[in-house]
Amino acid sequence: MEERGKLKADNIVRLEVKLESVTHTPQSRAQAHRSHRDRSQAKQAKQGGGLFTTIIGLVIIVGLAYLLYGKYQRWQLAQQPVITPVQTVVTQPIDSNPNSYRCDGRIHCGQMNSREEARWFVRNCPGTKMDGNNDGEPCENDSRW
Repeated sequence: MEERGKLKADNIVRLEVKLESVTHTPQSRAQAHRSHRDRSQAKQAKQGGGLFTTIIGLVIIVGLAYLLYGKYQRWQLAQQPVITPVQTVVTQPIDSNPNSYRCDGRIHCGQMNSREEARWFVRNCPGTKMDGNNDGEPCENDSRW
């Protein structure tokens, strides 16, 4: 009996199981060691083949991923709408009629509406300040034209 009135399982003998005394001899130990070593070598041989199989599997997976990515790119390209550039012709009326210009006191490039108008003013109106080097080409540094 144990403390607090509980039963204690002590000196129990199982009738069906015989106890065998294990005695190890040097021969039995050597045989057990050989058996363990043989199992380890067999396991290593399987693992070596496992590495080769793993590499082949990875190569196959990478190849399939590459093919699927290419197919996805082609599909996505086909899904995009075709954009055709629309060409619009912008026409600006060029007033090349010399009768439409008149000397109205404008003398600087910033007061002109076109290079042609500036040329007409330089040729026909006195006191213009648009041709700095007197070569007949007005407003050479004006980036608007």
